[in-house]
Amino acid sequence: MSEDDGVGRIRAERNQRFARQLDRSRVWSLDDPAVREILFDPLALRLLDAIRRAPDPIKHAGLFDAELGSPTEVTTRLQRLESIGMIRFDRTEGRSGFTAVDKLIAVHCGESGEEKAHFDRYREMVSAFNESLPVIPVDHEEENLYTDRVHLLTDDERNRVEKAIHRVLRELCRLEENPTVEGPDEPRRAPMRLSIRKSEVAVDGPLLAPVFLFRESMVASSRKILDSVVDRLTPRQIEVATLLVEGSTKADIAEALDVSENTIKSTVRSIYKKLGVTSKAEFIRSMTE
Repeated sequence: MSEDDGVGRIRAERNQRFARQLDRSRVWSLDDPAVREILFDPLALRLLDAIRRAPDPIKHAGLFDAELGSPTEVTTRLQRLESIGMIRFDRTEGRSGFTAVDKLIAVHCGESGEEKAHFDRYREMVSAFNESLPVIPVDHEEENLYTDRVHLLTDDERNRVEKAIHRVLRELCRLEENPTVEGPDEPRRAPMRLSIRKSEVAVDGPLLAPVFLFRESMVASSRKILDSVVDRLTPRQIEVATLLVEGSTKADIAEALDVSENTIKSTVRSIYKKLGVTSKAEFIRSMTE
């Protein structure tokens, strides 16, 4: 048996052990060159995500229509995804097409410097791709005079707007705290209702990579996270939830993902709401017990 065969056997046995612990059909690993090739290929990941999101098996032509890439590029990636087992072609009569093997792919990241570098490279690529996607307003049921305009702001612009809002609120508080004495020369006062709310936005397009990366030390919490988030959180929320469980602060996560801390705070609030928890302690407990 060659050295490569021995490494492959050890990797396969380790991944099978992790799969049993995580109650998954299969676990992939960053020390597998084929897996790295897929994880660092945005087109392959976008195809994988499109297949995962489709409610029914999706035909080859349907993936061409999505305009994710040229027919040749799409076909090459589909063949690669199928060859390593991340998707399969369902030949059921009347419903033939590609389906994802797992809703959320579990990938083991080892402790070597090389694998940590791959882990960081993957996060950077996914973050850059997701941040580049367009956004659309989310519809709100509530009636509000200000919901018909949604402003798409950079972090700097948003900070300036928030400072302006705070200045308005401080001025209102000052007026309330120092009322003038009414008299004949007092100008007439009219009621004014100030309504300030934040607009929400939703991603319009595929979110890159339905992938959960974990290390051996995280297996216990990974099982809980996989069970909890597979159909409930977006890939970006999964990414943030994973870092929270690892012990990262919001500031740490913002720095790691190269976004503002306010963005992370908003993402964390969305995670808590979806998982039915109200605090970090409750979230960590729900993920690790």
